[in-house]
Amino acid sequence: MLTGTVWSVLLIAALLTLVLRSVRYGAISVVAIAVPIVAAFGVWALAKGQITGGLAIVSGMTLGIIDDDVVHLISKYRVAVEQHGLGAREAVRQALSTAGWDLTVTSAALIAGFLVLSQSSFGLFFDLAKLTAITIAISLLFNLVFLPALLVWLAERRPRPASVESRAPARAA
Repeated sequence: MLTGTVWSVLLIAALLTLVLRSVRYGAISVVAIAVPIVAAFGVWALAKGQITGGLAIVSGMTLGIIDDDVVHLISKYRVAVEQHGLGAREAVRQALSTAGWDLTVTSAALIAGFLVLSQSSFGLFFDLAKLTAITIAISLLFNLVFLPALLVWLAERRPRPASVESRAPARAA
């Protein structure tokens, strides 16, 4: 199951690279999809100390939710940068103002639903629901805090084209 999830993440990144026509966005999507899943399993291992085979389902199950959120945010960012000509910081603000509330509401609803399921007396549902809620919560936090910071950081590290530099005001030394 975990091997299948890894291949799915790589396939999703390849498709995003093709659709968004950017290796950069494809690479960012791999990080944004994989980190919340790995972090959730790390939190679970610290809290419970044991990850059973049944919990491997969580990675595949939450992959679609995480992927949807990442694609939504990156596509809004890309539109703001490429079609509206905004800088990285302004594009992140624009993307979060249009997609941030949607991500928050859907993630909160899913977390609440899985927390209700975690009240089950059946052990597998109990663990599965809690780990799923943890994964979605970490993904939401990552998408609202770390992904925007990553997008800005990478954009500011990227060398600017000569035409943009010639129009930029000279800095005082």
